[in-house]
Amino acid sequence: GSRPEAELTIEEQIRGQWVVNQKGLNRQSSRRHFAVQAQWKGYPFITSAPAPEQIEWAGLQEAIEQMRKNLEQPSSMQSSGVYPAVLSGYVMAKFFITAWKLWDARSYVGGGGVLRERGGTQIASSLVTLRDIPVWLGHGYEAVLDSEGSDGLVVDLVKQGVQTGLLHTLQTAAALGAQTTGNAGRTAGLVKGYRTIVTPKNWVMEPGQNTEEELLAQLGEGLYIFDAFDEFHAINPASGDFNFPCNAVQIRRGKRQGLCRQLTISGNILQVLASVEALGNRLYEMPLIMQDTYQVAAPAALISAIHVTGSV
Repeated sequence: GSRPEAELTIEEQIRGQWVVNQKGLNRQSSRRHFAVQAQWKGYPFITSAPAPEQIEWAGLQEAIEQMRKNLEQPSSMQSSGVYPAVLSGYVMAKFFITAWKLWDARSYVGGGGVLRERGGTQIASSLVTLRDIPVWLGHGYEAVLDSEGSDGLVVDLVKQGVQTGLLHTLQTAAALGAQTTGNAGRTAGLVKGYRTIVTPKNWVMEPGQNTEEELLAQLGEGLYIFDAFDEFHAINPASGDFNFPCNAVQIRRGKRQGLCRQLTISGNILQVLASVEALGNRLYEMPLIMQDTYQVAAPAALISAIHVTGSV
């Protein structure tokens, strides 16, 4: 078919941070970048770069083309069951826009937290590496300092499947005998004004080596889950359990064979990470647009099994 036409917006922005506190700390940081958003059939495709010539146009075009291929499939039905699947980068990013909270150190003060006593152990496939970084080279989001004035650090959260870190503020670091990672943020309280929370900077799931078409070929028979909804209510940020409404395409012999709407995938995000068999080579970027405070990015993932409730 012909190439889909998308509505394109490019904005030159200056992202700034300025921290002043009662102890006399006064720190500032600013950075100029270009934010790009393409809208196609209501789907956002987002990227950013320090300069126009660094914008990854090929990645945007490929993401839109993949979505076009999915939506042009004839309608089909899908029975409930457990299936091998490819989760698109868009879906994986929607997981992490909320699921990063499993690594929020506030959950571990007092002995709680789903990853308590899992430090140094294998919690995911060896292909999975999760990092939170202050400056994502070639992209716009950066957080060189946090709302407490601490330097933003590179945090290895999961390294080749092994649990290695948490996101800390000064308070959680002191309580757990750790070092702050520069992840203190602010939120407006209804009564007491502003309070300190944990906020990611650039949350990145490291990509693999495969194109999405190669992932579908490796899948062979199963589902390509390319769309998911209601990410702020579908995931329990304390346990990682999820019930995600989604759309998918049936895959037979590595090819798209039918569009299935109104499905639900369910399980636990740690189970998903443990079942990763291959990763895509492109990252889907997803800023937290409503507050513009952090960004997540993730590749497509081939997983061995996920529970699907079919449409009726």
